[in-house]
Amino acid sequence: MQESCRSRTKVLVLIPAFNCELKCRAT
Repeated sequence: MQESCRSRTKVLVLIPAFNCELKCRAT
């Protein structure tokens, strides 16, 4: 799932990477 999160981060550069990690962990 982390890979998917990173892919999203690349598309949404506006959102910080740590934010994506938090979402991935929350899921």
